[in-house]
Amino acid sequence: MLAIIKKYVVLILGSAILAVSLVDAQVVINEPKAGTVSAFQNQFVAGQAPAGLPIQLKVNGAPVDSGLVRTDGVFEFLGVPTPEGPVTYTVTVGT
Repeated sequence: MLAIIKKYVVLILGSAILAVSLVDAQVVINEPKAGTVSAFQNQFVAGQAPAGLPIQLKVNGAPVDSGLVRTDGVFEFLGVPTPEGPVTYTVTVGT
């Protein structure tokens, strides 16, 4: 009986890990485009992700904002404080 329970626990955990990796693969930042140069100190960041999930925006690895993906699968962050120099925007789902 214990072996059967362990088998199902492994199956459930494996499915959860697979689902999380699939969700991460579906997150796309559409604006700003990669390699864009901007003089703005506040930036508009938008993209697509699975609808209704919590989402977090990071600038150069530091969390700056969070929210929920809209029902149409779009997320938007307005007026994101952006430092001078090269900037990397990262969006994570489920945080």
